[in-house]
Amino acid sequence: MVIHDPTLHPFLHFVRNVSYYLWGYSLELNRYLEYRVDRIERTSLRVLPQRASPPPAHRMLSVQVRLSAKLARSGTMPRFSVIDSIELDAQGGLLITAQDYTDFRIIQTLLRYGEHAEILSPSRLREKMREVVAEMGKVYERDEG
Repeated sequence: MVIHDPTLHPFLHFVRNVSYYLWGYSLELNRYLEYRVDRIERTSLRVLPQRASPPPAHRMLSVQVRLSAKLARSGTMPRFSVIDSIELDAQGGLLITAQDYTDFRIIQTLLRYGEHAEILSPSRLREKMREVVAEMGKVYERDEG
């Protein structure tokens, strides 16, 4: 997808999986977006003559997840921007309350752990994950070729 958005207020830059990312607010789309820096068309970058009004404040999104006992024993931890709490559950898994910037980042983080990670709340994000997993399942139901 190509987004032509000349006005982006940078909010955060970070490295993930050896790629650099820029996260900023788009005035035109009225939302925060994440860009992989090496995929930004450099000829479209320009410095604005003056600073526009600041973007609206962004709240971190909270999520509660459960990691299986297998992952807990291996020492694996999801890489959220903020981890508020970690508790051991009755089956030896981990209950983690964490925060991150977008639904996309939360879902992408948890997809790495496959069936060993489950979103417990919020229900809206749990449903979104269910939809992503259902769409993935459809890919594997098709015959090869």
